Amino acid sequence: MTNGYIKKYWKNGTIISGTIILLIFSLPISTAASSILSALTILFWLCEGNFKRKFTELSANKVAMVVIVFVALHILGLLWTDNLSWGMIIIKKQWKLILLAVILTSVKKEHYKYYLLAFICSMAISAITSYLVWLGVVVIEGARQIEPTPFIDRISYNLFLGFAIYLLGHVLLFKKNTTAIKFIGCIILLLMVGSMFITTGRAGQIGFFVLSALLVYQYFENKKATAILIIALLLPGIFLTAYFFSDNFQARINASFQNARNYNINHSGQDVTPIDERLTFLVNSLEIIKAHPLLGVGTGDFPNEYKKINDNKSPLMRPTDNPHNQYVSTQAQLGLTGSIVLLMVFLSQFITAARLHGSLRHLRYSIPLLFMTVSLFESYLQGHEGALLFSISSAILYKNLET
Repeated sequence: MTNGYIKKYWKNGTIISGTIILLIFSLPISTAASSILSALTILFWLCEGNFKRKFTELSANKVAMVVIVFVALHILGLLWTDNLSWGMIIIKKQWKLILLAVILTSVKKEHYKYYLLAFICSMAISAITSYLVWLGVVVIEGARQIEPTPFIDRISYNLFLGFAIYLLGHVLLFKKNTTAIKFIGCIILLLMVGSMFITTGRAGQIGFFVLSALLVYQYFENKKATAILIIALLLPGIFLTAYFFSDNFQARINASFQNARNYNINHSGQDVTPIDERLTFLVNSLEIIKAHPLLGVGTGDFPNEYKKINDNKSPLMRPTDNPHNQYVSTQAQLGLTGSIVLLMVFLSQFITAARLHGSLRHLRYSIPLLFMTVSLFESYLQGHEGALLFSISSAILYKNLET
């Protein structure tokens, strides 16, 4: 009897889809769990077979094909790199983008609500836990009261939180819900927004404002003047409320302006701030781009080339292997072709969003808009959590449900 059920659920794809639900739930909570569940998903996908159907679906999906080209370009970039060992480290990181193909050909239309619910519930748990850390009620290793991101770092936490707020807001505004669900959903939404500003991930906070504007615009899409007016009032209102009521947010905003104003490429020691480092990374990386505009330095040579320029222009600053900007990182490594393909990834998402219809129509615009924004401040497609969020959400949202 048990074997019969297992065979049935394996054959109809329920087991691999259930693994994807667990993977989505684990994303904001455990890097180790998300890695293990990703590996299980890939293993199940390979064991499942039916590769002809999968290849046909992938070849017909513009988003998947452009992402695969983007990954292939990193492999091709090994041809003109001297540091093959670092190049292979970069290549190994690309599995998270390849996961898009696995997820896209495995998700089930009837499980879509569970995929979204798993992420919203996981982020609700994370947000509530952030308050408990902030208030000193619980102690979690690696999380501090002054920076209460409970399970993952602030760079990823606020990115995830911004997306979760958008998803929950969409559910509350566009779906039919009972009064109880609306009440509970609004409470959770407010808790998430509050958590956004007691934590300190600036890129995610900017992403939150961008997605909030998108959500308002989508809700009033037939009344564009009303949408623009509400956006013009709501977003500054949220910003000012957070600024005056959150010491963390106020301190980070003040520090950002002050550090940018006092930036000196030769700061050293305790005078160095994150803004100093980010601006120096940008200035020095642009020198690499100027010297290698067409092909870049190759997939593995960025750390070596950056160190050469850093030793010459800013010897008091630490070198880096990540300029903390996806556009700069791609252009420096893969040149103009890499930058064009990266932009084509986002463009293909917008084109697919405009072509496909149904209940996911609005959600499809959120991913390219979010990642185009936050990629200005971090190389999210190279990191663990950011790349997984991009791959999994893209696979779910850009699957053609009409086929």
